[in-house]
Amino acid sequence: AASKERIAFVYDEAVVSCLMMGSQSATLKKLSVSMYEIGRLRHLTVQKLCHELGTLDRNTAALAGVEFLEYYDQGAALRRSLVALQDDGRRLVDMFRQGSLQNLDLKTREKLLSRYSSILFVAPSQALLPRRSSSSSSSP
Repeated sequence: AASKERIAFVYDEAVVSCLMMGSQSATLKKLSVSMYEIGRLRHLTVQKLCHELGTLDRNTAALAGVEFLEYYDQGAALRRSLVALQDDGRRLVDMFRQGSLQNLDLKTREKLLSRYSSILFVAPSQALLPRRSSSSSSSP
């Protein structure tokens, strides 16, 4: 059997923050803490993360307020990205916190990342969120 393609998915602390702040389940909160403290999720745990993100309900998030809806939307986008990268199990996706990788010496980091055919760096984007009007700003 041929070995599966491996992808390193590198995230920053803002991704973890979104998951922690918007967590509606104890399991998702635990995974978020692991993402921050350990700085790595192996592919089986990434599958568990995708499952947990898939159990969240947008209506429940909306009832909790606009901020929780934004966290939900960012979590849903993360899930869609991870599921697409896994390509129905044909690829193994491991996740790494950028800060954890930066703390490794260069040789160790290069050796670790050499195991992956692709390395994808991601961060949440505010570009797709609706613009909020600020009551303190004024038009000329």
